[in-house]
Amino acid sequence: MTRKIGAVTSPETIATNTPESEAANGEAGNPASLSPAISDDERRAIAVSFNVHPEWAIEEDEFRSLYPLTVEAIGSHRTASEPMLRITSKKAGFWRGGISHAAVATDHRALALRPAQIEAILAEAMLVIEIVGLDD
Repeated sequence: MTRKIGAVTSPETIATNTPESEAANGEAGNPASLSPAISDDERRAIAVSFNVHPEWAIEEDEFRSLYPLTVEAIGSHRTASEPMLRITSKKAGFWRGGISHAAVATDHRALALRPAQIEAILAEAMLVIEIVGLDD
C-alpha cells in the first residue's frame, strides 16, 4: 500500500489482538505502548531487541502528543511488512531530520529513524513522502 501524507487529521485507532477477557476487565493495551511498570533500562532493552531506536519505547499518550505526524503516517500503514518512508526532495541535497535527501525517491526504514527525525521530515514542505512497505 502506498499512501501520500497530507495534513494531520485525528490518528486512526490501531487494532490490538487483546483477548476479550482482558478487554472486559480493563487490562487491554496497545502493543505499541509499554507498561509504566517497566523501567527505562528495560524499555531501551526492548527497543534494541526489536532493532528500533529507544525513543520508540515511550508511553503511547506521550508518543501521540510528541509525534502526531508520525502517529498518523505510521498508524495508517496497514500491510504486513515494516513501514518505509519513500522520500523525494524538491532540491537535491536538502537536509532535514539529520539526512541529506536526494531528488530521486529513496527508501528509509521508518523504525530505524528516531521519531523526532520522522516528525521533522513529515512536516517539511520541501520533501515528498510516501509510506510504503518493504514489498512496494
